[in-house]
Amino acid sequence: MKIKIFSYILVLFLLGCFVFAQEINPLVYDYRREVPTDTITLDNIVNENLDQILKTKENLKIERAFIAKGKKTEVKLKLTPSAVLTNVKLYEEVPKSAVKSTDEIKFKAEPTKIINKDPLIMWNFEELNKAKEISYEINKSLEDINKEEFRSAAIADNFGEKLSPKKNLKLLLTLSSTLVVIIFVLLFFIRLRFPTEKPPQDYSQPRQYTNYNRPPFR
Repeated sequence: MKIKIFSYILVLFLLGCFVFAQEINPLVYDYRREVPTDTITLDNIVNENLDQILKTKENLKIERAFIAKGKKTEVKLKLTPSAVLTNVKLYEEVPKSAVKSTDEIKFKAEPTKIINKDPLIMWNFEELNKAKEISYEINKSLEDINKEEFRSAAIADNFGEKLSPKKNLKLLLTLSSTLVVIIFVLLFFIRLRFPTEKPPQDYSQPRQYTNYNRPPFR
């Protein structure tokens, strides 16, 4: 009987220790395990993965564009890889001066993970072998935001073969058409300035006249 009571007391003691430990030890973020919290920032991610981020930056170009839509602004991110990249994580930090929370952001491509609502967002791509665009919309006009406060970073796990630059057929045709027009215009003005001269006529020989309407001599 005493052993059974002692067992109950021991179990209750262990449960109490577990609950107490959970209360005094808050969840510590480890983005490598993708556990979201409100404390992680883009700087934490950059500091922990600086070498991989720099290597990714050499093989991935990130361009940002802001499009005014009245009292709203669309933010576009264009990712252009120079090599085949696999398991790419793109982190986007939106300044609090633009939005207070991710709840105020309208995503056209839903993020893979909202790291925190401060806001820090992450998209994950299994493979990047061509240019890709991501966009989202915020409820502030272009004049009311600071473009310099928007930051992003990308981390790729593997780097494959280099991608050969593809020719833009439309641009090539436009340039060719423009070149043809310029050549024709130049030829036209050259012809006006330097008209083709007829060879001088030789007047030493008598000129021959033929009049088919004149009646024959009698």
